Amino acid sequence: MDKLQIIARFQRMIICSNLPSKIRVGFASACGIVKNSSTRFGKNVFIEAPHKVQIGKNCLINNGVHIYTGFCNDSLVIIGNNVAIGLDTCITTNSHMIGNSNQRWGENTSKSVTVEDGVWIGANVTVLQGVTIGRGGVIAAGAVVIKSTEPNALYAGVPAKKIKSLL
Repeated sequence: MDKLQIIARFQRMIICSNLPSKIRVGFASACGIVKNSSTRFGKNVFIEAPHKVQIGKNCLINNGVHIYTGFCNDSLVIIGNNVAIGLDTCITTNSHMIGNSNQRWGENTSKSVTVEDGVWIGANVTVLQGVTIGRGGVIAAGAVVIKSTEPNALYAGVPAKKIKSLL
């Protein structure tokens, strides 16, 4: 395990812990994950590679949120200002190509994920690689977001589809 992986493992332990929220946020600020202490973390938040995640001001990362970026690629997760992410949501920048019949999970792929300012992501949402969730958007609970979304729109379902504009 290299030095970067050791540091990331320690960072994950602090962010995932049941320490008081102010301590988790303070640590996340010191590590450069969040811009300031106005962002709040729920319990059991898991960030696989904290050095590859940027979280804006006045955000809520609720209990059980998992953010996966991997160590061996250049993908990032960028979360804007005033974003709320609901319970047990998963954001991942990683996937695999479909392999042959002997092994269906093939070559690893990765693409960054961006959640723009003012977004509300409901509980139990999955956001897959390469997605940008447009500014002011809402993703309904339980949705699976496989494509980028328009700004100021409500998306729901599996896969997530536009339900209506919010302007």
